[in-house]
Amino acid sequence: MGQQAAKSFAPCVVRGKGNGPEGDQQQLTVCIQRVERLLSDTETLKRECDAHFRRAGLDAHGAMRRVELRRLLWTFAHSLGSTELTWEAIEAFAVTGTLEASVPVVTEDEFYRCVTKTVHLVAAELRRKLQEAEAKLHPTPQRPPMQVHRESSATPKTPSRHSTPWAALAELSGSDAESPVSSQASHGSQVEEKLAGATAQEHLVVQDVIEQKSFFRPAPWEFEGQSAPDQCLQTHQDTPGVNGMTVLVLSNEGSFDPHSLLVKGGMLVLSSPVAEARTGLGMFAASDGSNSFDLSLLETIVCGAAVAHTPAAAMIPGVVWKTPESTARTVVLFFAAETALCLWFQEVHHCTLCCEALRNEARAYGTEPLCDGLHA
Repeated sequence: MGQQAAKSFAPCVVRGKGNGPEGDQQQLTVCIQRVERLLSDTETLKRECDAHFRRAGLDAHGAMRRVELRRLLWTFAHSLGSTELTWEAIEAFAVTGTLEASVPVVTEDEFYRCVTKTVHLVAAELRRKLQEAEAKLHPTPQRPPMQVHRESSATPKTPSRHSTPWAALAELSGSDAESPVSSQASHGSQVEEKLAGATAQEHLVVQDVIEQKSFFRPAPWEFEGQSAPDQCLQTHQDTPGVNGMTVLVLSNEGSFDPHSLLVKGGMLVLSSPVAEARTGLGMFAASDGSNSFDLSLLETIVCGAAVAHTPAAAMIPGVVWKTPESTARTVVLFFAAETALCLWFQEVHHCTLCCEALRNEARAYGTEPLCDGLHA
């Protein structure tokens, strides 16, 4: 067991220059696979945390000193491949919500939960870096300029070789006249018909390009004959950065646990591979224990300082109210059937982005939730 624990806490990447984007991608892929194995195998992670807890400097009561927790979490995060996480970030996201600021020692269960949240932090950083590395290796292809489509649809009798536009109009009408007066007088109706045909052909080319773009990113209420629910199913694609975001969710026990967030198809889905079976997702969890919330039943979104004026404030730990910044990262969602959900984000702009995505998704499915503390 000790050897297995030592292997998991061994450094995952070598500090130094990589072999370009391709080398970075390979290293990040290995690190992400390792982190995901830790998150999926909760028994192994718990066993390893217990081993390191016993090796740490414990007091007479068998509790870990808080300064030792700081050292272990930072070392653990960087051994898994993190290069950006500071102790301040780990404290704000992994320790806050699990330990009170005035508590000098850490129990074994609290240490395990802090490690679990730190692993989620590392996973989020590695996934972001992998996306950046893949973007460098495989940049998004750009559409060719519009002139290419117009040239491909040009008629054999192109007017571009003439010195004057009047000669071009004359050729389109079948005349050799160079004078604008003679061209318009003798063949005015024919010129108008041919120009109208050319304009219509260009319009078809442009419309074809628009339809190709819309095929990949359909906009709501755009296509005739498509029902409103079918169009609304695509709204989650317009909110990049929300899906896959890691957020702390207040459980029935009054503590925060990390979950992965997904807004799709009118639903808010929260998933946690490391959550214990006895831990609920929200302050008032659904009766069936589901981790999916129907946004068509969303009634109110409360953000930031406005949360203090809701009935849910009594159940939120005091660490949330410690600073204005930590309070601004808090959101409470009230659903029908007396269901509420408290979310605590890592950054203030993550909170704002998620709230806007939830509100837009609820609107797309026929609900206009009340918003308190969220700027329009």
